[in-house]
Amino acid sequence: LLESAREASTSRFNDVNVNIFALAAIQGQGEDLGYIQAQQNLLQQYQQPSQQDDESANIAAAIAASEYDEQQRQRRLQLLEERERKRRRKQQQEEEEERQRQHALQLQREEQSAADKEFATAIQQSVQQADHIQVNKEMEQSILTEHQARTQERNVGAWDCLHCTYANPPFVPKCKMCHQAPHHGVLVFQPIPPKLRFGLELEMIIPDGIHDGFDLKWLATELSKLGPPRVEFHGYSQGTNKLESSGGEILGYSHKTTQDPKISKFGPTQIEFYGDSNEARYWKIVTDASVQSDNTYGRSGRNRDLCFELVSPILCEDEEANEKETSYGNNHENHDRMGGLMQLRVIMENFRRLGIATNSSCGFHVHVDATDSRDQAVPALGTLEGVKRISQCFVALENAFDLIVAHSNTRNTNRNKYCKSNRMAFGMLSNRQRWDRLEVTTYDGLVNAMNPNNDRYRKLNLTNLVKPNRASTCE
Repeated sequence: LLESAREASTSRFNDVNVNIFALAAIQGQGEDLGYIQAQQNLLQQYQQPSQQDDESANIAAAIAASEYDEQQRQRRLQLLEERERKRRRKQQQEEEEERQRQHALQLQREEQSAADKEFATAIQQSVQQADHIQVNKEMEQSILTEHQARTQERNVGAWDCLHCTYANPPFVPKCKMCHQAPHHGVLVFQPIPPKLRFGLELEMIIPDGIHDGFDLKWLATELSKLGPPRVEFHGYSQGTNKLESSGGEILGYSHKTTQDPKISKFGPTQIEFYGDSNEARYWKIVTDASVQSDNTYGRSGRNRDLCFELVSPILCEDEEANEKETSYGNNHENHDRMGGLMQLRVIMENFRRLGIATNSSCGFHVHVDATDSRDQAVPALGTLEGVKRISQCFVALENAFDLIVAHSNTRNTNRNKYCKSNRMAFGMLSNRQRWDRLEVTTYDGLVNAMNPNNDRYRKLNLTNLVKPNRASTCE
């Protein structure tokens, strides 16, 4: 501003000089006094205002400078404000962009989470559906198995009570739950007298057992593995004449067994047999020449089937033990004892697992205790009069007994040399005459009438009653 004021002042002074020169040109270039005076006056005239103008110019310049400074300050403030506004706008934009980015990430995470949840739900539903299908299949299979098992049990004598729907085991004469009699048409057996002692002999085969490399030792071992009662082999080895035993003393063909510490887990018997309360209850497998194979090797005629006889220990019916066994669902290892019929059912179930079968040469024998002792469950069996009445009734009803035996051309009724008729031993006598013939006074006379010449191969065998080295039994 100061520089502008000076320039303005110099310009004004130059203008005065120009005017002076112009006046001199007009009046001529004389150098008279008047001209000089006029020039001085004119110069003064112009000099005085020039000083005043300088001061005004200086003031104006100062004001202009102040105004300029104010304008510059205002401009700088405006620039700062504009810059601040731009910075704020930029920051807001960045914040908005960040919010949008975070919102987009949140949406993406939510979508991913929703997709994961849907996937997890789909997998869970698929697994649940698969489990549901598997459970349904298992339930259907269980129902089918139970139905088949129950059907099989019904085929062998089991029945359902019409009063309480309880599933009773085979042949029981009354419901074990409500004690009601079964409905019409159900085959039942009268209860075996408590503590009645008896023994069983079952003749069986394993089809192609010898051809497949099995022997009786293996059979006894496998049956023992399936659970109590234990089974041992006593007899001749396959293809040899040497007596062998899979455990303990060789006792041969009898119902007597020995105590063996290896079977202590099954528990000793609770019933006194011939005064020995610790007699072990295991079954024996023995050879039997009367059992014939259906299959042979070509011209050599060697048996392909494994033939044997299963001999029980001395058994005793125990309803309490049977009830306990049935209530535990055939978990036989949990019980120290079982009744005789329950043992028979269990061991036959184990045999079926190994594929046993029967043919026309197989038979089934029952020995009933006929000793005269205070432990006799049926006192009549221990007397001559009782055995006599049994013999008379059997001879009179022998044909009825034949009707309940499966028909066979080789084993049935009177055609088999191992199971001959007692009735036919009396020849052409009538039933009354046979009855009177059996009115004897000694066991020897009774045995001679029922089993002439001590022939034990009769349907009712009483020869053990007169043999001093054998237990007194009716077979």
